[in-house]
Amino acid sequence: MAQDDGSMDRHSSPAFGRPRRDYGGPPPVPGAHPPVPPPMPVDIPPVESPLPPGGCIPPASLRAGSPVDTTAAPWLPEVPTRPLYRPRLFFRTDIPLRWYIPLMGAFSLIPSLILSFALAQTGLLTEDTRPKFEGPPILVFLGMIILSPVIETLLMAAILWAGSFLTGNKTRLAVASAVIWGVLHSLAAPAWGITVAWPFFVFSCVYLGWRDRSVGRALLVAMALHAFHNVLPAVVYLIGAYAGWI
Repeated sequence: MAQDDGSMDRHSSPAFGRPRRDYGGPPPVPGAHPPVPPPMPVDIPPVESPLPPGGCIPPASLRAGSPVDTTAAPWLPEVPTRPLYRPRLFFRTDIPLRWYIPLMGAFSLIPSLILSFALAQTGLLTEDTRPKFEGPPILVFLGMIILSPVIETLLMAAILWAGSFLTGNKTRLAVASAVIWGVLHSLAAPAWGITVAWPFFVFSCVYLGWRDRSVGRALLVAMALHAFHNVLPAVVYLIGAYAGWI
């Protein structure tokens, strides 16, 4: 019989029923997990910081609303850019309606009256070029303060809705609406279209401002403002019609 000097243990394996000896260390413990090899080193490319030298965004850039590139550092908050000029007062919805309607009515009516007076002085707005209304004066009066605000506000809302597919800027939408309504009124009287362009700009701004809260409320506020704007011209027309001035 050959002497067992351990030489066969070096070539033995579990398949032969005997565990293989490890002469480089203690024998393995039954049931123990094999040692985990150390992780392989990974080369991580350096990330270029989007911040300027110093590690912070200059306060002047934030105040100016300049955009900051956050694609390389998505954890940075996006700084909104400054929007185009917008007459913020016309788009406000935090003013009580009992003050809001007279205030917006003054903004729409006073410039329109000043423009009408200037056109009358230059001869562009005369008896021949002013709008002419047919029918009983009382019906014309009711149409100016009830029927006209309702119909024209609904049409204005449809125009602004269609224009919203072309641009989302409210000021541009209001300007486009004012131009359209000026052209439509000019078909009846050329000088009339010039005087109504500014009021319809205000009406459009008011509608767009309130539309963010509710379309129904925006329609009611715009109708009320339009009726308030037409009260003074309607009263003057009614008095002039019965007095024989018109």
